[in-house]
Amino acid sequence: MTGIMDELGAVGPPFSVIALPPRSRYSGGDPPLDDVSDSGRPAEPWFWLPLGSRLSIHAVAELFDNDPSPHEMLLAVDPNEQESLYPVYQARHWRLLRSRERLRSTRHCLEFCLDEAQTDWLILYPIHLLTTRRPTRLSPEVFLTDEGGYHTKGMRSDVESCIVSCSRKALQTVLTDCQAPDISLIQIAEQLAQSEPMDRISSGCLDCLAPDSRNELCGLGITSRDFNRLEFFPSQGLVRKTSQDTARLSGEMAYLTSLPDELQKFFPSVVMCEETSTHPGLPPEVASFWMEYIPFPSLSEWYLYRKLSSSRWMEVFSSLAEICSAFRNAYEPCHGDAAWLYSEKLEFRRRELTAWCYTQPDHESLLTRELIINGRHYPPASMAMEELHSALLHLEKDCQLQFVHGDLCFNNILFDFEQMRLKLIDPRGLDSKFRSGYRLGLGDWRYDACKLYHSVAWGYDAIVNDLFTLNRFSTEIELQVYSPCNAKVITRAFHECFLGDRMHGSDLSVLTASLFFSMLPLHRTKPHQMTAMLCIALQCLYPA
Repeated sequence: MTGIMDELGAVGPPFSVIALPPRSRYSGGDPPLDDVSDSGRPAEPWFWLPLGSRLSIHAVAELFDNDPSPHEMLLAVDPNEQESLYPVYQARHWRLLRSRERLRSTRHCLEFCLDEAQTDWLILYPIHLLTTRRPTRLSPEVFLTDEGGYHTKGMRSDVESCIVSCSRKALQTVLTDCQAPDISLIQIAEQLAQSEPMDRISSGCLDCLAPDSRNELCGLGITSRDFNRLEFFPSQGLVRKTSQDTARLSGEMAYLTSLPDELQKFFPSVVMCEETSTHPGLPPEVASFWMEYIPFPSLSEWYLYRKLSSSRWMEVFSSLAEICSAFRNAYEPCHGDAAWLYSEKLEFRRRELTAWCYTQPDHESLLTRELIINGRHYPPASMAMEELHSALLHLEKDCQLQFVHGDLCFNNILFDFEQMRLKLIDPRGLDSKFRSGYRLGLGDWRYDACKLYHSVAWGYDAIVNDLFTLNRFSTEIELQVYSPCNAKVITRAFHECFLGDRMHGSDLSVLTASLFFSMLPLHRTKPHQMTAMLCIALQCLYPA
């Protein structure tokens, strides 16, 4: 990436990058008194966002760490903040500045860092903004998250949404002239622009605190699989979904259009479908369908990039429990075999994985040899899948079958924070559609529970978003998966408000392990993700 250059294209003068901690206020009043982080600190109206710990700092480091110009990276933290949360070792130029008192504002943080900065030029970088754009010359610039102005649509004024390049002297002047204790970075940029011309650059930032800007970049809150395509028409309130897998799309369409009246409120409404006839003599299949546009972020986004108090997570899981209860009451439950969800799927995917691994010398050992993951020994994956298959044969017999979603992971649950509403997307109608004697949408409720659990406790969403580090030396693997600072709080809320005592812990581990093992061949185009999921599958099946 191009570094900071002077006007003649040579290596530029020294500069300092001040990483501003992402602070905002809880919406809807102060958090409850029982809301504490995993570090034991009581919650306050101001909070550190989980993205301010590892993910964003690593992203900022990648932008500047290899810059040929002399520079320093300054990161201010509260006196009781855990140093282990910050991967300063990954960037050669980071300086961790520990304040003597809690940093409560942008002004407070800037003044503290200015006393420590050793250069005449500064780049002010809020560490919740993820972007591949950055200043390349030391000139007055402001990088915006929105083409139209300093304020991103729908933003609260206490949330930073720009990157500022300015001189140390100019920043000191603004802070001296404006005595407002809660001045924001956006307001600082506006003050700087009054005293000297500033280039305004649309950076395409991914602002993890601004629903509108983030949703615009991630598909308006809905992400799609590789074989699906989503087109958004927000002004019309519509989304068009197409897929290369027309059979799966037909199953989803049938599921959504056959929903009982009492369940329709949990899903987007289908407006119309477009069919295609690809096989002569057979009924046409769905080529695409139009459905209601739901502009909510997914729970995956809330989990990875945002902050919800423990009471909010409890409300989320309580609402999901109510939805699953409505599923249970929609049809008369029946008992039957759920092998198609577990042992049959595992065996089919195992054969796929084995055939692929034998064509990939670097990955064959992952199946056939004992693995050492984070210093702990595990049996070969092929042996583990045989043991898992035997365990599934017992668990899948005589199950209570009811109406289910079929893929109830965080990415398929959209959450409206202000109204506390949940909407479910991307249900799986295909799995039960062609099973003789089974009603469309019927399945094992534990499958939905385990789909939630692999998001809650085992880092599925972090892995598919590449928020992990993996180092492999033959059969020795070191894996670290990103998790938010309140991950334990979220897991506890899941057990208390959703799962309760409905499933034994060992059954939960076995069934969740089967999900990860069954997903392995689906991620063979991204071997690093596949390897990470294999590690998680083994850790889940053989808990410490």
